[in-house]
Amino acid sequence: MAFEKSEPRIKLILAIGLTAIATLVVTRVGLVAYFDAMADEEQQQKIGDVKNPLLVEVRSSGKQQLMAGPMPIDKSMSTIVEKGRAASPEIEPKPSMDTAPLEGWKMMPLTPPAGMMVDAGAGGAGASASAGAGASAGAGAGAGAGAGAEGGAP
Repeated sequence: MAFEKSEPRIKLILAIGLTAIATLVVTRVGLVAYFDAMADEEQQQKIGDVKNPLLVEVRSSGKQQLMAGPMPIDKSMSTIVEKGRAASPEIEPKPSMDTAPLEGWKMMPLTPPAGMMVDAGAGGAGASASAGAGASAGAGAGAGAGAGAEGGAP
């Protein structure tokens, strides 16, 4: 019986194996990219290009309302560009007197700044009164729960 005594050509085997793996990876990446492109194109044709007639009607009626008002929208936009937000008192910026966002803020001074209290007279007092009432109601509920847990001796 005859057999071969030469060493195996490891470099050739590794080169062929790595080439085969690289070819498979590149082919898979290419096919996935192609499939994604075709699926996106098909989805665009089926879903993206379809116009909803109700949406078209709503947009056209909205555009007509914007153009038919006391001042057409184009003229309104040009007025805002020329005069800024001071063109109309409805959209003119005004400082806020609302102290609600500052409630519970650790860094807030004990009394709000004087400029914030000018207009907030009744609103601020009512808010702090209701907050105080809620706190005392919560304390009362807690005390009642504690008394019930102890056995309720008066």
